Amino acid sequence: MTYIIKADGASRGNPGEASFGAVLFDGDKEIATVSEYLGQATNNYAEYSGVIAGLRLAINHDSNAEYLVQLDSKLVVEQLSGRWKVRSTELMPLVSKANALTQGLKVSFQWIPRDQNSRADELANQALDAPETHPVPDQPSSIRSPRVTTPGTEVVFVRHGHSTHTEKSLVAGGDGADPELSELGFLEAEATAEFIAQPPAAWKLSLADPFVISSDMLRTRQTATAIANRLGIEVKLEPRIREVYFGEWNGLTNEELFSKDRQLLDSWQGSLDFAPPGGESVNDLLRRVNPFIDELREHYANRTVIVVSHMMPTRAMTHSVMGADPSYLWSTSFAPASVSAFRIWGFEQYELISLNACAHLPIN
Repeated sequence: MTYIIKADGASRGNPGEASFGAVLFDGDKEIATVSEYLGQATNNYAEYSGVIAGLRLAINHDSNAEYLVQLDSKLVVEQLSGRWKVRSTELMPLVSKANALTQGLKVSFQWIPRDQNSRADELANQALDAPETHPVPDQPSSIRSPRVTTPGTEVVFVRHGHSTHTEKSLVAGGDGADPELSELGFLEAEATAEFIAQPPAAWKLSLADPFVISSDMLRTRQTATAIANRLGIEVKLEPRIREVYFGEWNGLTNEELFSKDRQLLDSWQGSLDFAPPGGESVNDLLRRVNPFIDELREHYANRTVIVVSHMMPTRAMTHSVMGADPSYLWSTSFAPASVSAFRIWGFEQYELISLNACAHLPIN
């Protein structure tokens, strides 16, 4: 006999909030269902995700049986049947995953009209309307990664949006002026809040019991508030993740800084120990940021922590997570309102999800 799998995907906005649903039938009898909210994704991504979930239902039910996968996406049916080429780089990994699952299965694919796929469509829309939260994974996704025993934590680093000082290229350290977000910065904060609330499906963020921690400076508080309001949670202020202290250099433009004292600047560049007059060295910054990262490792198991800070502390915090070479501390760049994401398992292991993601930001 042949079992029927019906699969569907949904995306409100394409790309937009997305989900999938899949059903395994024995004749008219419904044997098993699966559905999942995906976050931000295209309709084609959601359709493929539904097929993959349906194939997993088949394998779990009876890998020796015959299956007919039905869905109302002509593109997916033709590509998985081998009649159409796959040109989308976004879909290629999903096609490979679906093809891998079909190995050893007796399976074929068939297009059906939308009105014949109502049950899978219903499941997809239910997942879209009432997304379930998922736990932080207890192991890294790579099978080659060492196995861990510590619970995981998702950490999302956000640099504040453009401030009035950023737009004028003025030095603004943690011990200097405390400018607010510019008009562009407020737009970036809202865009970042939406991006974190609906992250790309490929990131597989759980957003489990989310928590926002912000530098106590105005521009970071304003960015963090936009994120917290979107997620319906509170903000905790943390002075240890203020911008590095620039001392006498605060308020200068880059041109003024370079012309002030070339020898002093040469001593500062590339040094971990040299500090601007009245300011902090990179090692000073690390001494206040590293204990903060240690606390994230120890006290936020099975949670998503969103940390809103500045350029240099974000460099320092991601360096602390990755244990990178010291040159990392000035060779990485984090754009205003950029988003970087990690999973960390205590002090055992970390997984980089994305660094300096900016695609969500308005063009300036």
